[in-house]
Amino acid sequence: MKHIFNKGKVPTKPTLLLLHGTGGNELDLLPLAGMIDDEASVLSVRGNVLETECQDFSKDWQKVF
Repeated sequence: MKHIFNKGKVPTKPTLLLLHGTGGNELDLLPLAGMIDDEASVLSVRGNVLETECQDFSKDWQKVF
């Protein structure tokens, strides 16, 4: 699974997990992470489901529920 991991300035803080919506990718929510906590680590992953030519997590979440 494609992803981006940015190690935070304070390693004891919880890691922010970013999951984009349909049509997005692992880069879309990175600016939001800095607004939430600019010292936390960030893990942003790309959905591996190709639906209508857009990456998303929809089928992955159906497996969970």
